[in-house]
Amino acid sequence: MKDNTKILVISFCCAAVLLAGFICLKFLFPEDDNNKDNPNMIPQENETISSVSIIKTEIKNIKEITIKNQTLEFKIESLSESNEPDFRIENLEKNGKKVSKDLVKNLFEEVSNFSANKIVSENLEDFEKYDLKQAKASITINFRDSTSKTLLLGANTAFENGAYLRVDGENKVYVISLGDAGSFSSSPENYSEKISET
Repeated sequence: MKDNTKILVISFCCAAVLLAGFICLKFLFPEDDNNKDNPNMIPQENETISSVSIIKTEIKNIKEITIKNQTLEFKIESLSESNEPDFRIENLEKNGKKVSKDLVKNLFEEVSNFSANKIVSENLEDFEKYDLKQAKASITINFRDSTSKTLLLGANTAFENGAYLRVDGENKVYVISLGDAGSFSSSPENYSEKISET
């Protein structure tokens, strides 16, 4: 009888240890549904990144774009209300350069359909957490209907696979690709071509 009691006690202790281990694992490694909100999660092969639209309009609705970063601030103006406008960049021709219509049009297309990879926070109050209180750079889009929207760029994500962004006046925080973040650090020369000498 003593052997049966020992076996019963040992079995009970093993079951308790297994149950405790399972509970610990459940709290330490939550299910995948909880990881979908982690901005640093890299999608698996069969997963796709869904985009979140921030700006959705046509090029003809954008009057001008102002890019401001740590080194400079400049404005690109659309000269006509069409989807194939000419553009002007302040002071660019003074430096012996002219605007590359194709390069600027690419920027306007990118901005007119600007989207993020995901929303990190719906209602954030502490913008310092993502380096968004004093943004590293901004792009302000002035529309022809006299409205505007300013996109504020914050820090890169922990694994350097994206950057944090918010729209000025809103509390949502997004993650955008590093490719999209590159537009924030551009200069007028990125949108110019040399004027050929004749």
